[in-house]
Amino acid sequence: MADQIRALSGEMRQRQFNVVVMVPDSLVLQVMKARADVKGYSLVFTWDVEFPRE
Repeated sequence: MADQIRALSGEMRQRQFNVVVMVPDSLVLQVMKARADVKGYSLVFTWDVEFPRE
């Protein structure tokens, strides 16, 4: 998925934007971040945690 995001962002180089990837599973986050780091992609990742209602 990190490769696909990078490919899409490369097609739109004339526009300025940031991509933040929010994933609900920490393992997915670790794998995608590692892939992006190895490939040198400048993507920002965050772990999307939903807090329970009070």
